[in-house]
Amino acid sequence: MAVPVAVGLLLGRVDAGFLIGLGAVLLVGGTSNDAVSGGSPALHLVAMALPALVAVAAATLIAALPLPDPALILLVGGAALSVNYSRPLAAAAIRFNIYCVRGFTLVEGSAAHRTSAALIFSCGALWNIGLRLMLDYRRRGEPAPPHPARRQPTSNQRRAHFRKQLRSLTGWQFPMRLAIGLALASMVRHADPAHHFGWTLLTVALLTENAVAH
Repeated sequence: MAVPVAVGLLLGRVDAGFLIGLGAVLLVGGTSNDAVSGGSPALHLVAMALPALVAVAAATLIAALPLPDPALILLVGGAALSVNYSRPLAAAAIRFNIYCVRGFTLVEGSAAHRTSAALIFSCGALWNIGLRLMLDYRRRGEPAPPHPARRQPTSNQRRAHFRKQLRSLTGWQFPMRLAIGLALASMVRHADPAHHFGWTLLTVALLTENAVAH
């Protein structure tokens, strides 16, 4: 966060600097190996940032709807179902949901500057990716750590597992807990709009636990 905040201070826009820093921080925790299998490190990082950027765009559109909260809950709950398919898709879905919820609360609170607020927030994800690319470039030429070969399931096996999970309560637990938590948080913030209870939506998205099995 240091560089965006420092640049914001120099330009007299420390609020924008903190916003970019927040967008960068929310992308941490995911490794390039979670994004896609195979391909260059740059492709891994792009695949990791893509869900975040799409989420902010979706949040901008949802915030303009007459009833944005139900639309947000449906979108996030639907994305959460994909955690049953594969680990990379689960990582992308969780990242999408966190950025979608944060982007929604941010854009909704900046009604007069929705597009600019979303773009500034998205710059955080781009800054995170750019920093990782620079560090990866500096490490280029160093011997890569050995990774043990793992047997990967086929697409047919993934689809069969996904259909099996949807026929059981286990496969619906994470989406249901997430949707119920967001619905309760939405009711709390609408019950007292004078307070900034929009942060409760992000708290639910961040802290609703999902055990991403191997």
